[in-house]
Amino acid sequence: MPKIETPIPLDPNDGISPQIWKYLNSWPNKPVSVSRIGLDHVDKLPVAIALQQISGTLVDRQYMDGGFIGRWPFVIFVKVQGDDTASRLSAVGVLNDLYRWMKQNPPEDIGTGRQTLHIEQRETPVRVGAYEDGTEIYQGVYVLRYKQSAGY
Repeated sequence: MPKIETPIPLDPNDGISPQIWKYLNSWPNKPVSVSRIGLDHVDKLPVAIALQQISGTLVDRQYMDGGFIGRWPFVIFVKVQGDDTASRLSAVGVLNDLYRWMKQNPPEDIGTGRQTLHIEQRETPVRVGAYEDGTEIYQGVYVLRYKQSAGY
């Protein structure tokens, strides 16, 4: 009789998204008014930061043993009260500062069997939304390049 394999339950702490979320929340230079970076949504606070995955992992190179080099694209949103030029520049500055920190301090723990290679900024931070209440949302687009070991 053939052996039937049962799927392994997914651990929400083993995916890349929760690991990057924890990592981003360790950023020591978050704006004073931001206590935590959100995951998949921007908080309703006047100033907020959020992480969102763009798509699934893209495989750049597959190895015979099952390991691979992958790309995990993500967006970081910054919401500000866009009342003046200074607050707009501040939103872009936050995204630029965060990117510099990510380059200098790449995440060490991105899940079992994964090793960070580097993080790239794919687009210059830009405004992607302006609303009647005066809030504006800016985004930076990034890619985490990593190596996935075989067997995971």
